Amino acid sequence: MEQFVFEGGLFTNWDWIGQTAAGIRFEQALIRRAVFSGATLPQFRLIDARVEVSDLSNTICDRPRFQRVEFSECRLLGAQWPECRLEDVVFRECDLRDAVLVLARCRAVRFEQCNLTGATLLEADLTGVVFAGCDLTDVVFHGARMAGADLRGSILNNARAGAAELKGVIIDAAQAAQVVTLFGVVVRDANADTSTAHDA
Repeated sequence: MEQFVFEGGLFTNWDWIGQTAAGIRFEQALIRRAVFSGATLPQFRLIDARVEVSDLSNTICDRPRFQRVEFSECRLLGAQWPECRLEDVVFRECDLRDAVLVLARCRAVRFEQCNLTGATLLEADLTGVVFAGCDLTDVVFHGARMAGADLRGSILNNARAGAAELKGVIIDAAQAAQVVTLFGVVVRDANADTSTAHDA
């Protein structure tokens, strides 16, 4: 497989649909309106980069590494990035539905106004990760380390997580009922069944 290294400059309107490239690296780059959908990119590297309005849906990137990167308004539907390493990375208004980030290792990572419905974060290290105003419906967190993760303002409907994963996470008062339902607890008003109990 070929290797590609791109350093500096603006890379716009690129078409990498379905391509295969090992060891591709962008450094100090602005990538705009590029299409990588369906591409296979082993060892993909982004360093000091910004990716805007680009499509990385269904990309297969084994052990990618992103350092000091911002993804803005990008499509990452079904992206498969096992064992990815994310350091100082921001995802802003991105679509990550059904993305697979198994065994991800995150440091100083933020997801802002992102849709992660159905994403798989199995056994990921999400320590201190911020999910601000995101949709985390049906996200799989089993085995993840989430101490200090900030979920405030996000939707947690049917998120797959247990007590071990949720220990130490930060939520807001409005999310408390959602979190309780993850443990199968039914929440009802204190007086809801009073009349029934008296009649018995």
